[in-house]
Amino acid sequence: MIEKSAADQHFSTAEAAKALRRIGGADLLRLQRVAQFRASGIPHVEWEDLLHTAIERVIGGTRKWPKNIPLVQFTAGVLRSLASECWAQHSRLKDVGVSHESDVSSTHSVIDSAASAISNPERELLAKEELGRIEEMFIDDEAALSIVMAKAEGYSPSDIQETFDMSETEYASALRRIRRTFARNPSAGADE
Repeated sequence: MIEKSAADQHFSTAEAAKALRRIGGADLLRLQRVAQFRASGIPHVEWEDLLHTAIERVIGGTRKWPKNIPLVQFTAGVLRSLASECWAQHSRLKDVGVSHESDVSSTHSVIDSAASAISNPERELLAKEELGRIEEMFIDDEAALSIVMAKAEGYSPSDIQETFDMSETEYASALRRIRRTFARNPSAGADE
């Protein structure tokens, strides 16, 4: 009886695969943006690979999809977890002095190498986790999520409006929603 109730709490791998095949364009775009955000700054990790791995884990049953969580939100959580794993692995390799110089493509610039050497992986991991909590707050609001993610990347308001094809009014409205959400969730710690 316990096994049956535990199985009833999660979708089967076939149900997960079917749901992922039916995912809409807006939801797919959200997941792509989340993957881009999560992969940013992780050495040798491309967002496409991160998204592909997350989907493989959901379909393969390595990550069981609870029935009480929407697919996009759950997959965003899997992406966050995978990115954390990548950062932890990068940190461990850096701690033991393993270099991936031979794996770095010729397009990897000296500036990128210098920036990653100066940054503190633990600090970056904590910041990414905090942004992940903030990101989950806006998973159902595409405009607000886009603004939050773009601000985290250092985009200016005009860049955000141009990139995401937002009018000044749409941008201002989304900022108000973001501020109200932060006011209701002060533990998110945002300075909007």
